[in-house]
Amino acid sequence: MAEHNKKDNEQSLGVTVAIGVAIGSAMGVAMDQLALGVALGAAFGAAYGYATQKKSNSKDEHD
Repeated sequence: MAEHNKKDNEQSLGVTVAIGVAIGSAMGVAMDQLALGVALGAAFGAAYGYATQKKSNSKDEHD
């Protein structure tokens, strides 16, 4: 069961990074700073994914 949760968490991290890049790209195009938008989007997506992954892991440990 732990291996299944680990795989889901890794996929979840990838999805949040992809969503962050997409949103960052849109913001970058709107502000005429595409490179900055992609970089910030990836960073914020990874940070959000990592935070939710840690939250999920701590919740699983308490159950």
